[in-house]
Amino acid sequence: AADRARTACDHNRDYASHFTYFDEKMKKSLEIRDFVIFNIDNAMALGHIHAYYQPKISTATGKLVGFEVLARWIDPVLGFISPADFIPVLEEFGLTYKLDMFIVEELARDYKRTFNMGFKEIPISFNLSRMDFIVGNPRAEIKKLPEEHKISMKYFQVEITESCVMTDPKKMKKEIELFRSSGFEVLMDDFGSGYSSLGTLREFEFDEIKIDMSFMRNFGEKSKAIISSIVAMAKELGVRTLCEGVE
Repeated sequence: AADRARTACDHNRDYASHFTYFDEKMKKSLEIRDFVIFNIDNAMALGHIHAYYQPKISTATGKLVGFEVLARWIDPVLGFISPADFIPVLEEFGLTYKLDMFIVEELARDYKRTFNMGFKEIPISFNLSRMDFIVGNPRAEIKKLPEEHKISMKYFQVEITESCVMTDPKKMKKEIELFRSSGFEVLMDDFGSGYSSLGTLREFEFDEIKIDMSFMRNFGEKSKAIISSIVAMAKELGVRTLCEGVE
């Protein structure tokens, strides 16, 4: 009963005076939350969480220029569990570092295996969350992997969201500098989703910016003008651009 009351309370946080009743939708959300919390470790150990690779295509040449590795949870009973369901839960309970480190380890193993099969080396980016930098030292952990698997760090690209950077700008500026000085490229994810994007681009050194998908959802003349301006500005700064959701 207490969990249901808390779920109903958290569902609407506008602090106005009203009632919010626990319903079936909230019940399902609570069940997914509990499943994620109590099964994340087993899911990784049993191979229910997979590394999926999303291609990056150059609009200039039409050729493949890289991948982004993503986590996909396929449970033998529940089936496909959307990242929109399990990632917010992991973030809420400070568990995203487990998933992030697992996916990077999977990436290193996959990269080594495909390279040994004769495939060309190609850059692959992975996501780091705010919690990774709070509970540990992701750079030190990730730096070990290319060394252990004998792969070049220049093909490992770190993605950090603008919101993550702005939670502690001083610390994150140092972290970004350390990653880049260690041989990693650093990408700013979700560029344009916040209110300080231009300031962030001025104060921090990024190798690439990923334009937020919101610009593509309701694409029109305004979006076209904004994206064109971002690309032109990035070129002036010597920064590559990638736009999400073009497909």
